[in-house]
Amino acid sequence: MLPKEEKLYKDKNIEIGYFQDSFEDHVLIINQETQFILQRGVLEELARTSRDTLLLKLNAIDPMLPYTLNEEKISADYLQVALAQAHIKELDEFNRNI
Repeated sequence: MLPKEEKLYKDKNIEIGYFQDSFEDHVLIINQETQFILQRGVLEELARTSRDTLLLKLNAIDPMLPYTLNEEKISADYLQVALAQAHIKELDEFNRNI
């Protein structure tokens, strides 16, 4: 497993990591300010979601999520790449430890 402080994904706009003491829930941080909790299974679901339904799913998780992306000028496509890369890193870590 990754150390808690290590992020699954991090760039200048988006951070994705584990939420507090949970290796099942994730946290999505936008521009080092706004935090969204992704409950168990949501990271994988969003990483696999088709492009045309991503915003609908984000809205179902938290209506402020699409609003925040729009306000911060972060495209859904950009977020989806970050989500996919975070999920891939998580899978790689899991497979390395079995």
